[in-house]
Amino acid sequence: MKKGHYWSRETENTLREMIIKYGATDYKNMKLDSLSGWTETEIRLRTVRLFKTYDLSEVENIKF
Repeated sequence: MKKGHYWSRETENTLREMIIKYGATDYKNMKLDSLSGWTETEIRLRTVRLFKTYDLSEVENIKF
């Protein structure tokens, strides 16, 4: 049995919108704005999964 909860398509689309708005590493503002049901760690891990790399330093200061 898996622990935790799952990301719906709607939530994942919201994450994409937040990445565009705040950048890929501003998890605190993403959480405060639209993803309040998720921890900053969960948001970071999902962002890493979207970018398919653990090293987000290349996109750290970039706003899309």
